[in-house]
Amino acid sequence: MVLGFLLSMCSTVDVRAQVVISQIYGGGGNTGSTYKNDFIELFNRGNAPVSLAGWSVQYATDAGTSWTPTSLTGTIQAGGYYLIQMVAGGGGTTDLPTPDMANTTQLNLSSAKVALVNVTAALSGSCPTGAQIIDLVGYGSSASCFEGTGPTASPSNTNAILRASNGCQDTGQNATNFAVGAPNPRNSATAINLCNPPSLTATLATAPGPICNGSPVAFTVNVGNFGASYSYTITNGTNSTSATAQTSTSFATSVTATGGGAFTLTVTGTVGGSTAVASSNITVNPIPARPTYSLTNSGTVCAGTPLVVTVNGCSSGTLTFTTNPVTPSGAFVPPFTYTFDANTPPGTYTICARCTVSGCTSPMALSTVTINPRPAATLSASSLAFCTGGSVSLTASGGTNYAFSGPGLSQNSPTPTATASAAGLFSVIVTDANTCTASAGVELVVSPTGLVIGATPATVNACTGSPLAVPVNVSGIVTAYYWLKNGILIPGQNTNTLSISSVQPGDAGAYSLSVVGSCGSASSSTFTVVVNPAPIIVLTFPGGTLIDPSSVPTIQLPTPGQVQVSVSGGTMYEWTQVIDRINGYEIRQSECNTTGLFTIDRTGPYRLTVNPGSACARTVEGLIIN
Repeated sequence: MVLGFLLSMCSTVDVRAQVVISQIYGGGGNTGSTYKNDFIELFNRGNAPVSLAGWSVQYATDAGTSWTPTSLTGTIQAGGYYLIQMVAGGGGTTDLPTPDMANTTQLNLSSAKVALVNVTAALSGSCPTGAQIIDLVGYGSSASCFEGTGPTASPSNTNAILRASNGCQDTGQNATNFAVGAPNPRNSATAINLCNPPSLTATLATAPGPICNGSPVAFTVNVGNFGASYSYTITNGTNSTSATAQTSTSFATSVTATGGGAFTLTVTGTVGGSTAVASSNITVNPIPARPTYSLTNSGTVCAGTPLVVTVNGCSSGTLTFTTNPVTPSGAFVPPFTYTFDANTPPGTYTICARCTVSGCTSPMALSTVTINPRPAATLSASSLAFCTGGSVSLTASGGTNYAFSGPGLSQNSPTPTATASAAGLFSVIVTDANTCTASAGVELVVSPTGLVIGATPATVNACTGSPLAVPVNVSGIVTAYYWLKNGILIPGQNTNTLSISSVQPGDAGAYSLSVVGSCGSASSSTFTVVVNPAPIIVLTFPGGTLIDPSSVPTIQLPTPGQVQVSVSGGTMYEWTQVIDRINGYEIRQSECNTTGLFTIDRTGPYRLTVNPGSACARTVEGLIIN
């Protein structure tokens, strides 16, 4: 009929039309009935929840024009049921499941009309029409209004009318969409029954970049249309991860990969146990083998000896090589050779190599290189000169073994001493506990006296009042020293150095050194000591003249003004004055001339140096005041 056609058209254009009347039972509480109450059941055929706020279920007798509404509340979930409890009768043995809404309207047992309306205002007329009518069911042969070509069959005390496919079938034909059967009241707690569940979706993606054996593979998973929750498994047959009761639509996880190939994602949702599968094919690269080293002399040499490191392995890819504390680092193409050259300081050096192939890095290859220091070899003689037919003792140090060599001497042993009985160059090779070597040498002289006296200067200049020391080098075994002045022995001078604490004019003369040894005596060449007098300083300034001042001269400076100072007694004069002190440092101003005339215009300490042209300069210090 036309009503059914219009309602069907509404259900296709309005999301609320997905809610239908799925069951009607009017025999509740009657004789022979199981349930105590009449009921009307609604069902959401769609895939989205629908709010029933402001809706109503309305009842009219088979030919009646007056409709009784029951207001509805709440939301009916996708695939969910909604139970409306009606009047209770005197019979029946079983309560309905907890209703979602309750009313006391009594339904006719065998024939009547029920409408689902999206308003609460009562309908009117025997067969009302309009967009507000979401669904309408006429049951029993006498019903005056229905969808399609006829009403449903008549229910009874023991039977209800039930929409086919658990409420899913709706072709706009009451007669064929409903069938008579045992009442089966279902409420919002009944399991969800999606009529056309959306397809469960799942995608699996891996992060870009190389994946190395034994490393985690990062996955991004997206899941849709799974229902209340889902479980998943990601596996390649060897490595896997899984979880249950998941609700996130997107998440990240990882799996440690020990083999390549396709990783498969299997997702099982709670909507009818639907399953979706996705896969991602990855390549897992092997970890390169650890490089190996070939080291000169097993990695230990003495300072000054090159040591060569050869890194083997890593036939493809790049090699990273570093040493510490020397750092010749970088990426190299193997095989790679590095040389610790002869200038490398002694020490222990750590070397490290790694091989990288297809983005995967090998375990670290570690080793050490040791460069031992050379021993500090020394060689000394008991005397550098000795008598004909005599000998001297040689003593070496710095090691654990000593190889002596020289004229008439060849000795190689742990003993650090040897005896030399000839003139010439003698040497020793010292070996330490690390088998490192170093050498030292000494030259010996044989003389008839057993003595060798060094050269002396022809002239020695001395200053009156100053100390004088003239040393003379002597080699050999000495028993006595004698100093002569003008051929006369000087008492108390019994070393190889002529020493005068304060030179006086009478100390000028010709000096020589005589030395007595174990097998004779020898004398140095004669040298002349020239005694130069110290200059006599004459200092003239406003206020007086000072001759050879022994105390600190104080000079008065007018305020403001300057003063002329005249100095004599030499051929070169230097005036130095402290002009400032900063952080403990003095800032000085100096002036040199040959006239001895100086203009002073500032106060402070001063220093005056007078040089008479010989080595005997003299300095006096004083103070300039206002």
